[in-house]
Amino acid sequence: MLKLFRALDRNPQWLAAWTLIALVGTLASGHVLSGVAAPLAEKTGFKLVDLQFSGWYPILDAIRPGQRSVNDLLASVGFETHRASDIIQAWQKAGLLETARRAQRIDFVFAAAYGVFALLLAVTLWRIQPEYPRRVRSVRLIALGTIAAALDEIENVGLWTVLRGSGDAGEVSFLLPTAVATLKVVFLIAALVGLVVSLVRAHNAFESSAEIPTDAADRRPGPSA
Repeated sequence: MLKLFRALDRNPQWLAAWTLIALVGTLASGHVLSGVAAPLAEKTGFKLVDLQFSGWYPILDAIRPGQRSVNDLLASVGFETHRASDIIQAWQKAGLLETARRAQRIDFVFAAAYGVFALLLAVTLWRIQPEYPRRVRSVRLIALGTIAAALDEIENVGLWTVLRGSGDAGEVSFLLPTAVATLKVVFLIAALVGLVVSLVRAHNAFESSAEIPTDAADRRPGPSA
């Protein structure tokens, strides 16, 4: 990881420019994805993310600590999962299957954009850490966003395989995409934690370097008589 960081750190101007470009690409593709996918939830109540995590449904629905399943308990707080077949059938009936396919295609671009941005942002924040140019754990956590993006692409391939066909989906076919999506979320959370820690550490280092020691201030020569 450190070798990769150093390879990307050869030109600060280049790094800043490409980080900004990656940020714009992430925001732009995310905005387009949100707009294209909006009709799915508006007309059927099912979002693209519901399909991504539909592989959890047979597992959570089968676990019953009492009279209600875990999925029913999650539903009471708005986090229930749904059958993949129910989601796709709802989109088909509403004439939105092509919309789902279009959104899924855009998600390929979005994942690539935020993956590149996460890596470049990690290198950028690495430069302003007090330990630079040595290893910094919090910065390496930010780079996990790139791994999350790679997992996102694997998940996208699995979902696209179903969506590009007739839309027929079995519960088993979504176990792998859902497992990958879950792991992706874990990495994204870790990357977010790394981002916050890195920003706080960089801010504290800047504040410390900006402070003038009291004894140094006392030693300053006074105004000439």
